[in-house]
Amino acid sequence: MLTGDFKDNYLRLSRSMGDDALAPAEGECCGGCSQTLTVQMFNLLSLDKPVFCKNCGRMLYLPE
Repeated sequence: MLTGDFKDNYLRLSRSMGDDALAPAEGECCGGCSQTLTVQMFNLLSLDKPVFCKNCGRMLYLPE
């Protein structure tokens, strides 16, 4: 279940992007558009902070 910043951001994105609102961080790239992610973006993801792809705008997550 999403809480706080994640829930608000996801709801906003899902209204505009539908099922494409989320993308996994795959390797060093966005799973939605294959844009290379920065080290800072990975650091924020590991700290459970909301991170968005700068290219496609999807909210990123680390797959389990």
